[in-house]
Amino acid sequence: MKTGVLREVHRAEARDLMAYHDWEVPTVYSTVEQEFQAAMTGATLLDHSLSGRLEVHGADGLDLLHRLSTNDLLSTQPGQIVPTVLTTEKGRIVDYVKVARRPSAPLLIVSPNHEDVVTRWIDRFCITEDVHLRCISNDTSMFTFVGPRAQAVASGILGIELPSGMTVEANFGEATITAGYEETPRVQMAHVLVQNPEAEAVWKEMSKRAEELGVPRMGFAAYETFRIARGIPDIGRELTDDFNPYEVGLRDAISMTKGCYIGQEVIARLDTYQKVKRKLMGILFTESCPSNSGQLTLLLAEGKEVGIMTSCSPHSVKGRHVGLGVVRSDLVREGDSLILGDSSTRGIAINTPLLL
Repeated sequence: MKTGVLREVHRAEARDLMAYHDWEVPTVYSTVEQEFQAAMTGATLLDHSLSGRLEVHGADGLDLLHRLSTNDLLSTQPGQIVPTVLTTEKGRIVDYVKVARRPSAPLLIVSPNHEDVVTRWIDRFCITEDVHLRCISNDTSMFTFVGPRAQAVASGILGIELPSGMTVEANFGEATITAGYEETPRVQMAHVLVQNPEAEAVWKEMSKRAEELGVPRMGFAAYETFRIARGIPDIGRELTDDFNPYEVGLRDAISMTKGCYIGQEVIARLDTYQKVKRKLMGILFTESCPSNSGQLTLLLAEGKEVGIMTSCSPHSVKGRHVGLGVVRSDLVREGDSLILGDSSTRGIAINTPLLL
């Protein structure tokens, strides 16, 4: 099990550690509800080092990524961060990726433990191109400010101007960092990438300055609840080859004006002829919903199968549990009552992102 460079620091600071995508990560620092509400209304600090990180080297790297994924990468500016989706020939999801055009080499932020999957997918289409991917996940750490005040808080703590949708290189104490701010319809995040030898010192100093500003650290119990509430898709749940990008709320990562890419014909037809038959919806439960790790849980409405539950948090916020499901667009509307499989557990369909 991977534990990251800050294992002992977290063991001393957090109440408990949990396995999340095979990483040993903090469960909670204070309470799930406090950390969740801070992320919803202000800002929190999260050790997000479990996300995969790949450097793209070679003269043809950006061009190849542009031809393989859904968004327009060639029109981006140096330093810009752009979300994109790698899709199969059938328009199904391989991974949801953030591309940061750093001066040294473009950086791909991929799903946890998905570095090899993404590398093999890209290599499959690399014939004569000058492209080489280097995994830096085990050599670096990534810390993330999460919430609507993430940009302002990160800029103040780091002592730099952090423009929207851009990355900057800076010094923080003795460390050289790459900081970047991204904003999507689902979430606002400011990321800090640092080499592992300096990571512990950077984490401690950022945590100290954040605490002075009343910005709490966030454990993964609260992050998972927040992720679900905001409709952020996760690998192995919403990000699978069972779904296309439209079905899991990734329209913002698709360019309709760029040229061809893998899966482009299918995705274009879905948009042109309005053939998207499923959509991602939030589900609010008043009782605990069962874990569906690795299992498909059917969603029923009036005895009819209308979709599947993909994620559900075991932690309640304001007396309610949050879940995500991919449901039939023609059969489910906001406010509809849903039942989990053959159980008696009932939920209410809510459009994402949820505002609890």
